[in-house]
Formats: sequence, structure tokens, C-alpha cells
Amino acid sequence: MKSASLFLLLPLLLWSGCKQTSSREQQSDILQLELNENWFFSSTTHPDYQQPLPAQVPGTVQTDLLSNHKIEEPFYRFNEDSTYWVEREDWTYTNTFKISKEMFESDGLELVFEGLDTYATVKLNAQEVFYAENMHRTWFIKDKSLFREGENTLEITFHSISKVGEERLAKYDHIYPTVAEKAEIGKQTAPVTRKAAYQYGWDWAPRLVAMGIWRPIKLKAWNKAKIEDFHIVQHQVSKEKATFTAEFELETIETLKAELQIHINGIGTVASKTIEIKEGNQQKATVDFEIENPKLWWTNGLGNQHLYEITGIVKSEGVQDVISHKIGVRTLELVQEEDEHGESFKFRLNGKDIFAKGANWVPNDHFLPRVTKQKYVDILEAAKTSNMNIMRVWGGGVYEDDLFYELCDEYGFLVWQDFMFACTQYPADSAFLANIKVEAEQNVKRLRNHPSIALWVGNNEIETGWVPWQWMEKYGFSQVDSTAMEREYEKLFYELLPSVVDELDHDRKYWASSPQAGWGKKYERQAANHHKGDDHFWGVWFGTSPHAVFYGNAGRFVSEYGFQSFPELSSIEQFASQAEGDFGMNSALMDFRQRSFPGNQRMQLIGDYYYQKPKDFESFVYQSQLTQAEGVKLAAEYHRRRPQTMGTIFWQINDSWPTMSWSSIDYYGKWKALQYFMKKAFAPVIASAYNEYGKFGVYVLNDKVEEQKVKVSLSYQTLDGKVLKTKKYDINAKAMASTEVIAEQQNIDAFLESTLDSYNKRDLVLAMEVKQDGKLCYENTFFFNAPKDLNLKEPTYKFNLAKTKDGYELSIKANTTVKNLMLSCNDEKAFFSDNYFDLLAHKAYSIKITTDQTLTKEDIQMMSLVDSFTKAL
Repeated sequence: MKSASLFLLLPLLLWSGCKQTSSREQQSDILQLELNENWFFSSTTHPDYQQPLPAQVPGTVQTDLLSNHKIEEPFYRFNEDSTYWVEREDWTYTNTFKISKEMFESDGLELVFEGLDTYATVKLNAQEVFYAENMHRTWFIKDKSLFREGENTLEITFHSISKVGEERLAKYDHIYPTVAEKAEIGKQTAPVTRKAAYQYGWDWAPRLVAMGIWRPIKLKAWNKAKIEDFHIVQHQVSKEKATFTAEFELETIETLKAELQIHINGIGTVASKTIEIKEGNQQKATVDFEIENPKLWWTNGLGNQHLYEITGIVKSEGVQDVISHKIGVRTLELVQEEDEHGESFKFRLNGKDIFAKGANWVPNDHFLPRVTKQKYVDILEAAKTSNMNIMRVWGGGVYEDDLFYELCDEYGFLVWQDFMFACTQYPADSAFLANIKVEAEQNVKRLRNHPSIALWVGNNEIETGWVPWQWMEKYGFSQVDSTAMEREYEKLFYELLPSVVDELDHDRKYWASSPQAGWGKKYERQAANHHKGDDHFWGVWFGTSPHAVFYGNAGRFVSEYGFQSFPELSSIEQFASQAEGDFGMNSALMDFRQRSFPGNQRMQLIGDYYYQKPKDFESFVYQSQLTQAEGVKLAAEYHRRRPQTMGTIFWQINDSWPTMSWSSIDYYGKWKALQYFMKKAFAPVIASAYNEYGKFGVYVLNDKVEEQKVKVSLSYQTLDGKVLKTKKYDINAKAMASTEVIAEQQNIDAFLESTLDSYNKRDLVLAMEVKQDGKLCYENTFFFNAPKDLNLKEPTYKFNLAKTKDGYELSIKANTTVKNLMLSCNDEKAFFSDNYFDLLAHKAYSIKITTDQTLTKEDIQMMSLVDSFTKAL
């Protein structure tokens, strides 16, 4: 058995608590060991699981049971139901680790628990040290007298989340409303448990309440002085210089003199200061410094994401500690000013108003330690490729891993960061608030150096719960209860959280709830509206309404809207069984996995506005993705056209498990039609045509900070490729605005009659191209009838497959216009540069296929809209 103490024989470089450089000057003398081996777990309450089994740390009870073949994969078919018992048991994790003489004789020795989920009694060497009660917090053991030289035993007992939650709920004199938890009203414990809310079930997620050591446990040993926190505060920024203050938070065993240094990678040491540090922790010290001729950080599409690596160093008597952060030099503000439309809600970056384009982010798995670095990279790279510049971290999940924010910094995304509260009323007794205060302080400190962090938001949709969702009536609250809960809400979201942000991250804005129109020191409910604040619009999905209802329903910043779809068939095959009869919209399994009932039927009902009845389940799946993609694209382009709307964040980019949902990328990382559509809808400069209740227009949408000179071509063609008329326009596309190409026409039929000598709307397509400096930068199509009413024909394809460095290039054309061509191949991991796209008749298209497999022409499968119909038109 490998002993952890063997690692102490390695060079000090491996023990550093920060990123290393080649220079000794930027290495820490802190010794660090991650306790990730030789763990065992057992149940103290379930008779069948009292013998210790091997455990993975970080991990969860459920995934440890799975790896020991004690349960089946919870994501497969109906297996979710068979794992509910896990959350009602207690589970103990044990680990034996060794502390070397060198480590033990250090001045300071501590264990850092970065994530315990959730109610846990922690013992070190048989002595109870603390009781954890919040998965969003970091916990510590800092009493050196509790450690031993040589062998130490760590024991962590996770108590039943549901049972402890029930005990805590019973102590309150009223219940707390929540919209999502899969439990009987009055027995919903999520409101009193500081844990990721989505794991209790949501309208896109199962009830799989994870337990365990979900983030690393680290042993640290140090001498003289240790940096507890390092905050870089930006002051003034000009072309000539940017000024900063580095704020150190230090811990020492005794009063001593120390030197503080600031080092910038690629520049060198820019400031130093000698100080006296008093004994104890949370000792504060500051060092001012400058960066000459700073390079600015911009969002994706507007400029470079230049990052400076700033290193803080504390030295005393030949011993040092080092910590580094990458920062971006930028100015960022949330601008809320009165105007002719009400009050603005927009981000101003480096003095430029920007249009925010992005998606809501949910946790990547129900069992979070299963999420790999590559999954973060894949999804965020997809967002970057798709021209997004903002991610909203939704409040029903977790404060994400450091890697997520590092990638957002690198890729140029603003992060709209919710605190972890969603769709639920929460208690506000002193113990609960004290717990949340530490949670908020720790996470604000952890994230505040990231240039991507744009906004702190108190909660998701709790303001909405009181009026539109009618919590008072639904739960039978008296006026006394409602008044008491309003005061609880005020304490948490109007007092505690804004005070934490104001103290620890003063230059960033706090927004109490999303959506809302506004908030102030005097508590008053200001329901979301279209004139100020941010807005969530769900009238299409929950109203079972056509896409056109998105028109007229947009606020100053739309932070949620969306539509569901099924993942593609190859993904469905991984969680369902065709042999068991699962492959059907109304099958028992598909009804079971649909958490927004009757969502499957709703997809079909809204799809019926646009498409003929699908001929089989595969066709229904395909059409569901088109219905989703067309609707969200329509909404996003509408938001971009409106001068008063300055942000659009659709729901949602990713999934926490494999199912039908609002995601644009499914659980297995496969792009749905929506992701391809949003890549085009979010392109920096596009031509946008629309039919708004019979009104027609074409605009150029420009999200760059400078005016763009472009040439727009509008070609009216028959579906067989006959060009009826082509018109070209020279357009000076205004910066961050929409510029008309064809001003809004009151009647689309009258417009066509005045434009074309003859036409048949069933046989008509508008081909749009935008060129800049002679290069094609955007192309798309617009149809004047619903797809089900188009005179589509069975196509004949001509295509060729040519080998490239990264896979293949597919060249393809057809003898007639093809609607929404879906390409696939026998390599499920292959990626197509475009998909679900329209082919104009006789026009050649080139698609890149990224794959490491050998493909032939016979391996390429094609499906178009006409192939999905029960009968051809």
C-alpha cells in the first residue's frame, strides 16, 4: 500500500500551493498533500453496507456504490428511483495518512476541506473537531495539537441529508415554499439545507441528492507566515498606466518582520514593502503598484483577452509563501440610466456599451466529481466558437470550480454570478444567516480577482414566486406568515448579501434577484417588467404558444427564455432501450424523464405549428430540435434588433444528466440544432429577416464597437433554384445596433407583390449574404411560409469526401432546396462544422468533419425535413 508520506521526499516544488514558475523566487515553501488515496466508506445505519468498501475522493456516496457494483448507473432508464434510499442513510468515510517529521515540526499545520456534502461530523484521531452543514463552504482544522507525527486517522460521517433536513424543517413555525423539489408540500427540505438545489429535482433534472467529499481535502504545513488571501484592487486605468493595490491577508504564529513583493510575469518585481505582522490570522497589509501601457481585457469578439499573472510574495527569515492570480485590466460597469424606454440595463466595458450574448450554465453532472476538465473546455470552447460573450451561473447549482472561471477569463466571457439561492423562500434565523455569511464571504473572495466576474445576483426567481407564482395562496399563508417571510427575504437578499459584496468586492454591482425591475434600501417588491431591470420570458414554452409570442415580450435585458428538445438518437440510445419499448414520445420512460410535464406533448403541439406530423420517433426527435432552434433563434435576433434590449441569455447551454431539456449541448457533449443556430444568430454581423404577425423587414445587426461597412445581397429564389430577383445594398452598420436594409413593411404579401413579378410563397426562399471587404462573413435563408407549407421535394445529392489534417471536408450540393439537412456518420464523436442547415438548390456547400476515424462516403448519413414527414408534399 502506497503511503502518502512518501510524497514528502519529493522536491519542494511539488508541494507548492500555487502555480510554479521556473524561478525559485516564485516558489512557495508551504508543504501540501492532497488526501486522495486509501479511502474507505461504509454505512452506519444500513445493515447491508457496514463492511468498508474502497472509495474515491473526491467523489460521492452514489458513485462509490456504483463503482463497487452495489447500485446500477442512476442515469439509465428508471434507475433514479432505485437510488433514493441512499440519501436516507448515514455514511462514514475513513482515511489513514502519515505526517513526516518535517511536516509535523512546521509552525502551522492544517487540513483544508474544500467541499463536504453536506451534513458531516468530522473526527481527527478519534476526536470530533467540527460539524459541517454547507456544501458551498470550505472547512478547516487548524489546531496543531490535534495532529500526530506519523499515522493519523480522519473520519467523516455524512448524516442523512433528508432526515437532518426534516429535523431542521420541523423547528420552524411555517413551511418554506419551493417550486422544484420532488417531495410532498410541507416536507420539502431543500430550503433549510445549504446544498445544490437542483439535486432535489428540477423541471430538467432528477432527484439525486448526492452526498460525500465532493472537493479535495488538503494537508498543509508552513513556517513563519502564510498568505490566506490575495486581492488585487484596480483603481485608475489609462493608456499610459493602470494603478492597483494588492491586499494581503496573512497568518503568522508569532509577531515578525516580513517583506512583501509584487511580481508580474514577463515584467518582473514591480513593488516591495517591509512590514511587521502581528501574531494571528487575518492580518491585513497592502502594496501599491502600477502597470505601464496596460493591454486591456475584452470580451469574446471585441478584442484580446490579455491576462497579467500577478504574484504576491511574503518573505520572512528565509522562508516564503507565494500566491498568483491572473487578472485582466478593464473597466466594467452595469449602466442603469433613465431613458425614453424606461431605465437601461447594460454592461459598459472599457467605456463601450456592449450587447451581451450567451447562455445559462447549470452544473455538468448530478455527481459533480465526475465532471472532467475536458468537459469544461469542450462546452466553453463551443460557446466561444458560437460567438457568446456571457455565461450566467444559475443559483440552483454550485459556485463553479476555479477552472470554469479561469476559462471564462481566457475565452472572454462575462460571468453573471448568482449566489446559490433559487425558486425558494429561505429562513433567516441567526444561525442560518451566519452560515450563509461565511459561504458568501468565502466565494466572493475566491472569485473576485477574475476579470470575467461581472455581476453578483442574490437569487433566481424568488421575487417572482410571490406574485406570478402566488406562493401566498398556494401554500395557504396567513398575512402574518407572509409578513414574516418578507422580513426573512429582506434580511438575506437586501441586507446580508449586498453587505458582503460591498465589503469584499465594492466595485462590482449587486442585483438582488433575477428577474426584477429594481431594488433599493427600502424594501419594496418591483416585479419584472419590460421597461427596466432584467426579464425572464417563458410564455412560449409554458403557454404552449407559437414562436411569434416572443415578439413584444422582451425587456431591457432578457436573462432567461428557451424551449425544450430531445437529444439526438445516438444519445438517447445511451440511457434508453429500444428493445424495452422506450423509443416513443409517449413511452413510459420518456414520460418518466420529462420533468416539465407535459413537455413531450408540448413539443409536439408547438411543433405542429411549423411541421407536418413526424413519421417515426427519430423524426420526432429531429423535429423537436428544429422547433427549439428556430424559436430561440427568432427570440435572440429579435432581442438584437431592439435598441433598448442589451442582453440575451437563453436557457440553457448544458445538461446535468441525459434527457430531454432546454440545453443546446446534450449531456454527452453533442451539439443540438440550437447550438448551430445560435452560432449564426450570435455572429458579430448578421442579416436578420423576420415576419412579425405579417410585418416584414430585414436588418443588419452589428455587435461590434465600431461601425461596419458591409454589402448585403438579398436573392429571391424558387426552391428549384430559379433566381427571381437579387438586390444588393451598401450598408453602414451602426455600432452595437441594428440598421435597416428593408424598413419594416406592414404587410408581407403586399411587399412581395410590389417586389416580384410573380411568386408562390410555398416555393419561395430569400437567400441572404453579408460581405465585408469582399469576404463572405454571413449567409442564411428566410422562408415566407411555415416549413410544413413549403413545396419541398425529395432531394438528390452530389457530394465528395476529401481527407484533411483533422478529418475530412465534405462538399455537397442538391438539385432542390433542402431544409435543415442533418449530417451524421458512424463515428459518434465526430464534429460537423455546420449542421441542420439549409441548402439552396445547385449551390455547393463545404462542411468540415473533425474525426480521428476513417470515413467513406457510405458512412455519411443525411436527413432533411422532407424525410421526417409522414407523407411528402
